[in-house]
Amino acid sequence: MSTTNELPNPAATTRPPPPVAGAGGEYVSINDNLPSSSPSGKTVLKVLAGVLGLIVLVVLYGKTIGF
Repeated sequence: MSTTNELPNPAATTRPPPPVAGAGGEYVSINDNLPSSSPSGKTVLKVLAGVLGLIVLVVLYGKTIGF
């Protein structure tokens, strides 16, 4: 058991992960399973409907809640 209070070297502990081999032996990105950067139309519609609903609530009940 060590009695010194040494912290680990950050440079030694923050290494990037090793590459992942694909089916054909080529290397693929680890982030390949993430969704695309553009959301679906359904998601955009839900977000806009939520924002619109919030605006309607603030307009209708704004004086009651202090806006």
